[in-house]
Amino acid sequence: RIDSFQLSLLVESLVFVRYTEENILLEIATAIVKPRITGSISPSASYRILNSFNILVTRTPSQTLQCFEEKLFRLLGSNLLSAKIKPYEAAGAMFAYAKAGYILELGIFDHLSELVSQNAWHLPPRSIAQCLWSCGKMYELETNMQKLPLAEAPPYLLCAAQLVKNLSTRSSELTAKDLAQCLWSMGRLDLYDQYAAETLAEQATKVLSTCFACEIANILWGLSNIGFDQKEPVITISRRMLDSDVSASPKEAACVLYALATMGVTEDEIFSNLTSSMIRQMDQVSAQALANTLYAYKTANKRPPRTLLDAWVTERLGIVGIQPVSFQWS
Repeated sequence: RIDSFQLSLLVESLVFVRYTEENILLEIATAIVKPRITGSISPSASYRILNSFNILVTRTPSQTLQCFEEKLFRLLGSNLLSAKIKPYEAAGAMFAYAKAGYILELGIFDHLSELVSQNAWHLPPRSIAQCLWSCGKMYELETNMQKLPLAEAPPYLLCAAQLVKNLSTRSSELTAKDLAQCLWSMGRLDLYDQYAAETLAEQATKVLSTCFACEIANILWGLSNIGFDQKEPVITISRRMLDSDVSASPKEAACVLYALATMGVTEDEIFSNLTSSMIRQMDQVSAQALANTLYAYKTANKRPPRTLLDAWVTERLGIVGIQPVSFQWS
């Protein structure tokens, strides 16, 4: 008979080979949730199962698998409260909780965030950036994107502030993805640390050539949400959107325009380029993206192009304007 340790290694190995057979994954999940297994599983094995199964579910979207994933978090999560859990395991578990969107037992997440913040210097910057993103994501899910009063702030918010300070001293090690996660989280958590914001923004200008549109959008959105007021790095970062190797979705373009207008950056070339990109992809422009774009133009005291509104009304709403008709008179 296979035991809990062997099962945890099996699930972890399936991640490495990118296994996606749903029926087999369901069989494995069924075996894990049996009392014989859950009653004897160690904190390390619990971490391996939760982290690995979360990755497998992400790669194999299935409502049934997601139900099993939630059950695994419910049954194994308390094992992560053990004093034996290692910092890197706590970091990985935080990331898994956030990606799974499991907010039913936030006390466990609070414990993990505290352990990570106390041992941040023993973890690589990538892990810290993921943990900071996890705090932002859990806050978003817990509050439904509504800001909580300071008195009601969750414990992991204080830990997130410590992670920001840690990363600000290691900014030169951060990649474009790390920076996007950090600054998005600072914006979502409303964590303004002037030194950290300036340092991370400066590092973003140094890794611009590796930034994709979604990373630029998250970086600028985060900076705008914490009230960043230095225009020079913002303009430098935003001009990356003009490069031929960067392709922005309408959502990303609208996000950038919204962030720039909020920070008082009104570069005509950037506004024109991103708006033209949205018009070319009008079939993908949501009402929210259009609203953000119109807000950006209004805030920047610019007139939105008539073609943007006409294209959205015609292609998204199916409303056709009245056309002049000529008659042949006999």
